[in-house]
Amino acid sequence: GEAQALSSLAGVARENGELERALELFHESRSLCEAIGFRWWLAGMLASIGDVLAELGRLDEARSSVQQALTVSHAMHDRRALVYELRLLAEIAADAEDERLAGFLLGAAEAEHERAPVGMWPVVHRSAVPTRLLQDTNPEFERGREEGRRLELDAAVSAALG
Repeated sequence: GEAQALSSLAGVARENGELERALELFHESRSLCEAIGFRWWLAGMLASIGDVLAELGRLDEARSSVQQALTVSHAMHDRRALVYELRLLAEIAADAEDERLAGFLLGAAEAEHERAPVGMWPVVHRSAVPTRLLQDTNPEFERGREEGRRLELDAAVSAALG
């Protein structure tokens, strides 16, 4: 309950533009999750940390945090989280101007969602719908997207982690 409450407070801080405070609260929640073994919430906190770090422009740290989330979610076979985390990594790649990787990761997430819909992630995350990626496409992005769409989920996760 405390980990969830900290996450809620982080969400409020984020909505108020207090990104550093949100990051601090997400980290506190993550620490509690690690201590008690609440892996599902841990994955969510790692993704949230990555999302805020990306918003702050700290892209290497953001990528690392989301990759950690992806590892935890993959171990739990949480498809919904995996699709979300692939989309989030696609946003981070786009922010880093790696259009091919952004397309590749988004294509993999889209293909998995089309195989069996996973629903929408709560809108507290900026990447719930990767509209930025879809507005400004280029040939490199589209080539990567087509490559990603041909992968099964486990292969996409392996590629995202490698």
